[in-house]
Amino acid sequence: MFDPPHIGHMSIAREAVRLLDPDKIIWIPSANPPHRKKALIPARERFLILSEWAKNQPNNEISSFEIERSAPGYTVDTLSYYKDTNPDAEFFILIGSDQAACFSQWKNWRTIIEKANLCVAGRPGGGELPPEAAARAVYLDNPPLDISSTEIREKILAGQDLKGLVEPEIYSILLDRKILRGLR
Repeated sequence: MFDPPHIGHMSIAREAVRLLDPDKIIWIPSANPPHRKKALIPARERFLILSEWAKNQPNNEISSFEIERSAPGYTVDTLSYYKDTNPDAEFFILIGSDQAACFSQWKNWRTIIEKANLCVAGRPGGGELPPEAAARAVYLDNPPLDISSTEIREKILAGQDLKGLVEPEIYSILLDRKILRGLR
């Protein structure tokens, strides 16, 4: 979802690159996540924020696939699209261990693990994958950061400082695009 993108997202992505050495990372901001209420920062803005940030990040691609769809953004549907257009590519879905705990509740989770491996990052309060999914997972050796988009959204609405929670580049983009001022 990346509402907003924060240091936890970037830190986990860097650790995944170190461990997996992928050809690229595809960031997919969600427009209509089925498990969350309306985003604080509109999807198109989050796409533009990540696109601006990615200009200085090698091998990072920002996808508008879920933003351009009117349907809810289920991982299985997005993965199916990418797998159909790149059948020989190996895909990893990067999730936090908090999502691992509820992975068996995801729409068609078994199809997801047929089409991709999981890459699980430690998160405070995280849980375990179902055994069938754990067999298709790699685990990052990252220090769990006690940071969440929910906490950051609350700080934005309260007019509090975000330094140390979002990367300096992202903070500058939020200020330059006047996103923070428009949300308070």
